Amino acid sequence: MTQVWNRVVAHQGEDFRTRTGKMFTYAGEGNTGIWFFRDGKRINKRLWRGDLEKAVSRCPLANTTDISDCFDPAYLFALLMDQRIRANDW
Repeated sequence: MTQVWNRVVAHQGEDFRTRTGKMFTYAGEGNTGIWFFRDGKRINKRLWRGDLEKAVSRCPLANTTDISDCFDPAYLFALLMDQRIRANDW
């Protein structure tokens, strides 16, 4: 999980896209979680690192319903299935 977290931190501020094509970015908050941004506005809830770890434990993901119990599965799915984040881990 540490390697995945390090990749997430390394790519903060870059553009990502959801499956439906919505562009977003994100910013880390220390070692506790990340904030997603869309259209320059912060989404008003932080993705806790625990939710990220829970989702990573289920990778590879087939679709957003695989992580529907995690916060904002559309953004989380897009993040985790992006080649920059998953690398060759799944």
